Amino acid sequence: MQQKQFPGMDIATSLMDKLDQIDSSQMNGSSRVVATVDFDGGSFACELDAIDRLACMVHEITIRSDCTEALTSEQLSSMSDDLASRLSYLLEPVSTIEFDQEATVLQMRSNPPSQSETGGGKSCSYFEILARPKEISMVRYQKQSGEPRQRASMTFTREVIGRIAGDMLATIQTV
Repeated sequence: MQQKQFPGMDIATSLMDKLDQIDSSQMNGSSRVVATVDFDGGSFACELDAIDRLACMVHEITIRSDCTEALTSEQLSSMSDDLASRLSYLLEPVSTIEFDQEATVLQMRSNPPSQSETGGGKSCSYFEILARPKEISMVRYQKQSGEPRQRASMTFTREVIGRIAGDMLATIQTV
């Protein structure tokens, strides 16, 4: 029986191999390690803050592709809808919050963001995805009440990182 191939399965497998090659001893707290996988016309990069056998703390995920160089407004909007539906397994759902047609930049965020209340006040955490010509990037922010937002590591299992890679690739291949 032949196993069904899912979009991005090759990139996910290649990324898992790259992550397996990274030893946690390479991570020294002050530097990041980048796992990069090339594909025809682009690359997927995962900038890691920490890694172990099961999961990774990810600083930023970026996919670069020539096929997204000259997207129309309609194509970028379609790509946003497709990516939002594919990334439904994230902690919070993501949706488009702003589209700058002049700069051709699309901004997506968690909607709604995670909310929490600690002794220091209220805080929220959210994913932010920026799609611009030739690149889609994903980061996470945390914001304490009355403070500016700060970058926060995204904690994902290795399998989820592979799935994100496959879903991002499948999305850009649909435009």
